[in-house]
Amino acid sequence: MLKVLIVPVLKDNYSYLVVDEPTRSCLIIDPPEVTPILERLDSENLKPSAIWLTHHHQDHVAGVPGLCQRFPGLPVVCSQRDAARLSLSTRSVKDRDELEFGGERAQVLEVPGHADGHIAYYFPASNHLFAGDVIFGASCGAVFDNTHAEMYRSVSRLTKLPPETKIWCGHEYTENNLRFAKAVLGPEALAQRIAEFKVPSVPLLLSTEHATNPFMRLESPEVLGYLNLEPGDPEAAFKALRLAKDQF
Repeated sequence: MLKVLIVPVLKDNYSYLVVDEPTRSCLIIDPPEVTPILERLDSENLKPSAIWLTHHHQDHVAGVPGLCQRFPGLPVVCSQRDAARLSLSTRSVKDRDELEFGGERAQVLEVPGHADGHIAYYFPASNHLFAGDVIFGASCGAVFDNTHAEMYRSVSRLTKLPPETKIWCGHEYTENNLRFAKAVLGPEALAQRIAEFKVPSVPLLLSTEHATNPFMRLESPEVLGYLNLEPGDPEAAFKALRLAKDQF
């Protein structure tokens, strides 16, 4: 079974080390900084096998050149749509491609909306999902270029994974997101989650998001009432909810 180590980076980002304990090898997921990654590799006596990137934003990839300099020949995996943007990538992948690490297979899921070319990595055997900036605790990622329809489809796709899926997201935004979720869904729906909140809030459990994330409850009376919308068009509700979150 793979082990995931959290590496806090920048102001509120997370990078992850996915560890194969028998070999002490690991994947590095979305490194925007070098020093925190190197310090954790040294303290845990780990050897990196590859860097896997979810999308091209600098707060997820800026550490790649330094790590590749420190570990010459280190493979760097990104989406096909990001390959031209990321000159150090050594392999590009597309939807439904499979990767292997630590005796487990990871499925590549294309989930655009927050960024063109955004992908997620899902390990079915151990229920790990590295979701980048698509899903956050009690919310979803920002939409920058009116790609709400894409983001709706991407979030909806990830909600269909098994409820025991552990979501490793790219930022620690949960505390602020819980305030918005409480305003939308009501204090009773969020009471237990707010009472149990701690940092780091990852991994998020998909079953918890189903119950307390308004972006996964688009046809609920609470969300529709908050938006003053009629049922039957969850995509429109998603866009309205995301725009409301932007202004909250």
